[in-house]
Amino acid sequence: MESNPQDQQLVTVTIDDAKKKAIEEHLVAIVQMLYDSSYSIETLDEQVFRYCSDRITFVDAWQTPKGMDNYRGQFNGLRNMGIKFEFDRRQYGTQWRKEGGRFICEGWFTTTVWLPWLRFPLRTFSIHEFVLTDQNDKGFLIYNHEELWSFTEMLEKMPIVGTLYNGFRWFAARFFAASFGFFSTANKLRDD
Repeated sequence: MESNPQDQQLVTVTIDDAKKKAIEEHLVAIVQMLYDSSYSIETLDEQVFRYCSDRITFVDAWQTPKGMDNYRGQFNGLRNMGIKFEFDRRQYGTQWRKEGGRFICEGWFTTTVWLPWLRFPLRTFSIHEFVLTDQNDKGFLIYNHEELWSFTEMLEKMPIVGTLYNGFRWFAARFFAASFGFFSTANKLRDD
């Protein structure tokens, strides 16, 4: 993980448990807004992006865009593709450090692609690294957002593709089981 990419000088901000709780609650709301298409890009501008560094890095399985323009463009573009999505949060927590922390939220990101029956859930982990600051009303600034999800699970959940993929997995499981069984037997016979 790269070091904190903030342009501004780090300041020591002392926070109590109540402030930590308020920051964590806003981070929960940020994840909900990012992963729910019912929130407009204007809402994200006001409630999410203003708490992100201009040099934010976004990492997922496909890409690593850097900078606020690219980060905002990801979520704006997703909203304009005609795809509906929502997030069902399951659990979250924050690892606190002196200068900030790491917020992790796990849940189900459910996507509906153009037609109601083209719907699939994807278990997702959204990780936000942040520094404490006195430069905004919430007291934190996100500098890294990482999204983790299983590519295999995505294929498995997709309509049509999932059926083909599961058929391939069924065949592959039997192929490997037979191969391992054959070589185990061959080694045993050779050793005897």
